[in-house]
Amino acid sequence: MAINPGPSLTNVSGQNIYAVINATIPPEGPKAIPQTLDFISANTVLVDFTLAFSQGRITAIQTLWLDNSANDQPVQITVEGTQQIITFPAGAQGTIPIIAANRPKFTCVTNGDVALQSVWLNVPMPQALWFPAQGAGTVAAAAASTSIAAGGTAQTVWTAGAVPNGGAVVLNPLGASESLFVDIVQPATDVSPAVNGTTVELPAGSDFIIPPGFQGAVYVNAVTTGHKFVAYGVGTVAV
Repeated sequence: MAINPGPSLTNVSGQNIYAVINATIPPEGPKAIPQTLDFISANTVLVDFTLAFSQGRITAIQTLWLDNSANDQPVQITVEGTQQIITFPAGAQGTIPIIAANRPKFTCVTNGDVALQSVWLNVPMPQALWFPAQGAGTVAAAAASTSIAAGGTAQTVWTAGAVPNGGAVVLNPLGASESLFVDIVQPATDVSPAVNGTTVELPAGSDFIIPPGFQGAVYVNAVTTGHKFVAYGVGTVAV
């Protein structure tokens, strides 16, 4: 059978090419330029290395280190020329590789009302992220219930806003004699998907994963009063 690959998604002419200095050691040797990104009075900061380049102080920017640990909002960095867009996570510190042309400019944007410390390096470094606020003080919000109080009646496992912010799991134990039903949109029925179309059936040994950052409520249901289930998650607090 002949394979028809279909139309080409791109037809690259190669005219829009930028000279970059990635994975090399610049002639001036390894250098680091610390800069404070002040977002207190405005949500956009332009970092322009044109003067440093014209003076021969630096010939490349290949890595950014950013301390965004005190900011509950992400930072977006757009690299002029190559149009690389970097989204630096809220609450994180770390290094990000940069693909930049000569005399680079960077537009940094965040909705956080903060001043952030950054270090711009002319040498390549591997990507690395860590979250200082998620250290030894990690806690998990306890589930409101772990057994069915009244068979056939929906009940809440976590109320809206109380789901552990690192994600959670609802498990119907392997030895269960019946299914458990979970819903994260509205109160769960004891059949799936029922009229609301959002209830999920968990046979014995199955689990339901609630993603990190979910802010809604989690409901369960089962036919039999006293049906036991497992609900656990990972949350964080600043330390």
